[in-house]
Amino acid sequence: MQTMAKLPYHYGTKFRIFPSRQQKELIKLNSDISRTIYNKLIAIDKEIFQLSKVKIPIIQVKQRIDDLNSRKNMKNLANHYIYMNNKNIDSLAKANASQNYKKKHGKCTVRYIVQAHLIFIKKGYSESYQTNCQYSKNSEMNIFSGTIKFLDRKHIVLPKIGKIRVKVSNPIIFDKSNIRIGTVTVKKRQL
Repeated sequence: MQTMAKLPYHYGTKFRIFPSRQQKELIKLNSDISRTIYNKLIAIDKEIFQLSKVKIPIIQVKQRIDDLNSRKNMKNLANHYIYMNNKNIDSLAKANASQNYKKKHGKCTVRYIVQAHLIFIKKGYSESYQTNCQYSKNSEMNIFSGTIKFLDRKHIVLPKIGKIRVKVSNPIIFDKSNIRIGTVTVKKRQL
């Protein structure tokens, strides 16, 4: 099987899922952590910017800037905020939140921060987070193997969430053998 980058096309589709009450709580937890990580990284950049404006070189300011820069690493951020180490949180959801931040605001310049383009994500009705499918080296890469997989046409397994009933609107994905799952976005939206 080819890698994702070498596949001739990338196919996106939407499914409606029907989670249980417990699964809804896990989805909310992962969505909240994803939003929190994104917002913490924005807060770190804003504080570093404010501290960098201090004209007098104070040792405490330099130490604080170094501490904040070290927190941009996901492992250090999770160690600083203990609640991020909950066993029900998908580690790939945390990594994707950090990666999305870096993709959007990776090389923040002073001018960019001054213009207030670093905007916190508000808590709202809609919730979402992203996770990735991982395959073992010896397994065949298709929609029926990996950490995210279809059990049949009506059930899918997600990391930390488990087996969820799903309604597939486009059953063509079950007929092709060279389709594999890349990134999955779990989203709750108002109907």
